[in-house]
Amino acid sequence: MDNGFSCTLCGECCSGDMKVFVNPRDISLLCDYFSCPPEELYARGYLMRDSRNGTILPRIKFREFSGLKFCPFLENRLEDDGSLKGLCRLHPRFKPLICHLAPLSRTVDFSDNSEIYLFIPPHPACPGCGPVGPDREKLDYDRLSPELKERLAEEKEYFRTLWLALED
Repeated sequence: MDNGFSCTLCGECCSGDMKVFVNPRDISLLCDYFSCPPEELYARGYLMRDSRNGTILPRIKFREFSGLKFCPFLENRLEDDGSLKGLCRLHPRFKPLICHLAPLSRTVDFSDNSEIYLFIPPHPACPGCGPVGPDREKLDYDRLSPELKERLAEEKEYFRTLWLALED
C-alpha cells in the first residue's frame, strides 16, 4: 500500500452524510455501554433501520444541528491551544467495527468468497492521510489485532447469511 494513516482526532470522519452500518456484535457492545436492550437504542435515536438491496440493516443515526450532521457518539473538546478534537465516547472498547478499521475498508464478494482490503480516506480532506513515513502506520489486514480479525470474521458470516437469504 502506498498510503498511511495517523488519526489527528479532527472528527471529520464522524460527520456529514456517512452511513455507518453496524453488525450484531456492534449492537451488543452498544447495549453493554448503555445498559439497555437493542430496541432502546432505536428509541433513544442512536440507531435506525435502513433498507439496502431489499434488506433492512441497522445503522447509526447521525444527528443534525444547524445544518451539520454528526455521529451521536462524537464529542468535541476544545484544547488549550484553541484546536478542536473529535473524540468518540465509545472508544476503544465499545466502538463499532467499521469505526475501528477506518481507513481500512473491506469489500467481500460472496459469490466467490473473496475479500479485498483497501485504504479509503475516512473523509475527503482527512489530515491524517498521507504517504507512509516514520510517523505513519501502514495499514493492512495482517497488522490487525486478533480481536478485530475475529470481529471481521463474525461480520462476514452475518452478511453472508443475509446475502444467501436474498439469493433464495
